[in-house]
Amino acid sequence: MALASNDRNQTPISKAIGYSRNQRAALSRFLEDGRLPMSNNLSERELRREAVGRKNWIFIGNDDAGEVNATFVTLLASCQLHGIEPLGYLRDFFSLLPSWPAKRVLELAPAFWQQTLQQQDAQRQLAANVFRQAALGALGESAGRGSGTEMRQHGIESGAERDRVPESPNDE
Repeated sequence: MALASNDRNQTPISKAIGYSRNQRAALSRFLEDGRLPMSNNLSERELRREAVGRKNWIFIGNDDAGEVNATFVTLLASCQLHGIEPLGYLRDFFSLLPSWPAKRVLELAPAFWQQTLQQQDAQRQLAANVFRQAALGALGESAGRGSGTEMRQHGIESGAERDRVPESPNDE
């Protein structure tokens, strides 16, 4: 018994072929622009993070907290996209931001981060930032000092000093 013409058009393979014929221009767009991926697997995988996170973010608190969360999730995803280590980016970003000119704030975005780090003024500001040096463990170790004198001058205790148990009341 032969399938009628209408029945043949309803098989799954027939529907797939019909779809691809109707979407030919969209499906071959990656051939015209080499920046476009052939599949959207990467996009789907990235959206999965948001779908899973949505369950966790139901109880975020309020709209303002939701906007802050969305900003950080977007920033971290952008770091991942550009191959930037997120913790180091945030540390250096918050070191530069207070003194960075407002008209140049886009230079601090992950897309332009590598070029920004090459600039002399950015390098100078990062090198002079005490909090960044403390986060890197560079205070007290710079120039071979190693004694922690500079850290104590800035009110920062080393782990050994903080955790030390006094042997007698006079050791405090």
